[in-house]
Amino acid sequence: MNAKTVFSENRWERDEDHLYFLPDDVFQSMEQPKSAFLVGTRGTGKTTLLKALNWKEGLTNKSLQRALGRDTFGKKYIGVYMRLARELPNYFGKRLSDGQQFAATLFTLYIDCVWIEAVAEAISALIVTQSLKPRPIFRFDPTLEFKYISEVFDKFPKTRLFELRKSDYTFANYAKIIHELRKQLERDVLLSTDISSLLKQYSSDQFGSFGQFIGKIFGDFCDKVSLSPGKWHFKICIDEPEWFTDEQKRIINTVVKLAEWPCFFILAHVRSHFGHGDISSTTSPNVSLTDDDRTIIDLDSLFGRKREFYEGVATVRVRNVLKNNKVKFELRKILSELNINFLLEQIIHESKSDKAARWLILAKALAATPFWKAKLKAVDLDVEEVASGSVKESGTPIYQAYQIEKLAIQIPEPETLGWEKRGQLRAELRKRMVASYLCLCNDLKRIDVLYAHDRMVVGMSDGCIRTFLQIMHELYTESGRSLLNFLREPLSYKTQHKAILRASTNKRQAIPSSRVRYPNEVGGLVECLGKIVHSLQSEGPGNAPLRSNERGLFKVSLDLSIAEMKYILDGADNGYIRLVSVGDAYLVFRLHNSLAAYFKFSYRGAYSITTALSWDDIRQMIACESERRDDLAKQITARLANAEDPRQLGLFKELDYGK
Repeated sequence: MNAKTVFSENRWERDEDHLYFLPDDVFQSMEQPKSAFLVGTRGTGKTTLLKALNWKEGLTNKSLQRALGRDTFGKKYIGVYMRLARELPNYFGKRLSDGQQFAATLFTLYIDCVWIEAVAEAISALIVTQSLKPRPIFRFDPTLEFKYISEVFDKFPKTRLFELRKSDYTFANYAKIIHELRKQLERDVLLSTDISSLLKQYSSDQFGSFGQFIGKIFGDFCDKVSLSPGKWHFKICIDEPEWFTDEQKRIINTVVKLAEWPCFFILAHVRSHFGHGDISSTTSPNVSLTDDDRTIIDLDSLFGRKREFYEGVATVRVRNVLKNNKVKFELRKILSELNINFLLEQIIHESKSDKAARWLILAKALAATPFWKAKLKAVDLDVEEVASGSVKESGTPIYQAYQIEKLAIQIPEPETLGWEKRGQLRAELRKRMVASYLCLCNDLKRIDVLYAHDRMVVGMSDGCIRTFLQIMHELYTESGRSLLNFLREPLSYKTQHKAILRASTNKRQAIPSSRVRYPNEVGGLVECLGKIVHSLQSEGPGNAPLRSNERGLFKVSLDLSIAEMKYILDGADNGYIRLVSVGDAYLVFRLHNSLAAYFKFSYRGAYSITTALSWDDIRQMIACESERRDDLAKQITARLANAEDPRQLGLFKELDYGK
């Protein structure tokens, strides 16, 4: 990637002063006094959302303060963020040999120590009034502080690791004590020390009981010293629980199940190979987490193709650079509304061939018919199109004329039986808009399929903010404009296409240097699949691509014992493959939409399921030498193209448009 810009993608670990955009519906759910599980694929902003609950960020980060638009502690909670070192869960998991109850108690005690230390530090900081702006949160009351810390020591005397004077009974010192206990647990676990006597001091029949007791003491103290009315609670934010063992996940779920006021857990789950991991099972076979125990926030379904999410993140970035809180990032203003017929008209003019010109002549003839001139009713527009305001049928109806000609559709005339169904026909034609675009470009032997305009960028981002920022980075760089001018005036379609194609190409070519564990195998698989998807969506016997939605969903038999499965999962882990569904017998997947411009397939990805791929197909794609991939892709495509598509909608079959 070239020089950094305002859109250069930075992950949390690399940011010094993070910029925040908080989707209202998501963050409001997280702020409720209830446990919650954030579920989403990588790049959907889980860490950012967890960090937004962290009390330190609320005190120091101006971007977060602006995003909240209110007093940081107005909702009466203290959030703490924790992410265990990736190797620690594995070390704790090894103690299972000491007995399941022992290992569970050890792990929950460690988790309790991590968050208790953080909450004690937070309370200590929030009663040091000199450092708090614009106003203090808790009043300073050393007598009350001594009373509550004493109560903790009375319950767990062994936590008094060293002698303390009365004046030392503070939350700051208790945080240090818990820190020492946590480090002792880490050393003992790493060295496999016998710590059974230590655990007996904290063990209970109920997981998390140590933390629950401490939490109640801390919460009661906060209520007593709060300078504003209301009950306080704590949000324990745990990032990357996918590194926990299966048993540890069940233990954490059990802790969430048993959690009581004022302690609530917010966990960020990466949507894994087979869904989102175990977010329901507990250590009791007959007891599961329910909606009453925690809220599940599915970031993929909430963000998906919502441009508001992308625009919100980008707006925060440009405001930070321009130091102007009134400026807005608007995709449609920068990239213009998607108009496939406009793009086709540019392609036809550029081709300068009689074959291309013929399509323009047919389109102009269609535009002059009563069928085309008749006004559409709202009922004939797709819900998505109405909501987004993205119906753009102005200009010459090229893709519609292409479909009508290729499929020999008879358009209805006024005062015929088919006239009343003209709106349905127009809607059906729109559904095949992208298919027509790809097929016509293929017929014209286009080297490049043009990718431009707002909906293409949203679709190719595929619900991932990182991908969106990578595309916007290339668009901004290619524009050569100042940031303010970039936001004000639309880019030309040529500039857009060049930048979008470069972003897609960069994604494909980055496989060898990415975090992919098997770059050669994943690269070969992606390359062959990309060629197959392009062919399925652009060519085929009997105008097959025009008769169904964009094909390219692949299914293979689900067999974890097959060695090649790891390559599909590796591609999915790193944003090159999307796992769509997992059944008892099949795994369904597709290529990531960000690769669309590189391979020349639909910016919307794939919708229709093809004939199942065999594992022999997968093996050949992985092992195939680069110079033979075209031939292999053609062989597989020929077989798939001739197979019946079970999701084929039977375009126009149910509608009688005859005279």
